[in-house]
Amino acid sequence: MSRSSEPSHRASGRALPPGFTLLEVLVALLCFALMFGILAQIMRTGLQQSASAETIAIASLLARSQLARVGVELPLELGEVEGEVDGMRWRTAIRLSEPLTEETDIGTWRIDVTVAWGESEARQVTLTTLKLGPPPGAVLPP
Repeated sequence: MSRSSEPSHRASGRALPPGFTLLEVLVALLCFALMFGILAQIMRTGLQQSASAETIAIASLLARSQLARVGVELPLELGEVEGEVDGMRWRTAIRLSEPLTEETDIGTWRIDVTVAWGESEARQVTLTTLKLGPPPGAVLPP
């Protein structure tokens, strides 16, 4: 074997110190940056979904509260009532669920409560329930 086939650092008699080359360090930094970017995107999406879920939960609670008011604070009458609470718009619609007959002394009422928020009506929650009560125009005994 000739000396020319040996690496040049051995020819001088000195060994290179152990470590990484500049290219290896740059590749490692690039991998770290990509992983950090992906992780940041996952965290951002998670936070957005959490905020959206909280808003939907608050809207659902408001809608349930408005449903509970019907027949207690709001009379069980045909019509609509609207309002706004903390940037959320709500609308309660009360109507008969089925046509009345002369033999019926009790009515089935359909109550729809819609809570909307944001700039458009696309973000909304609607809850519906049925209640039994006197038909429209019935006089209740004291």
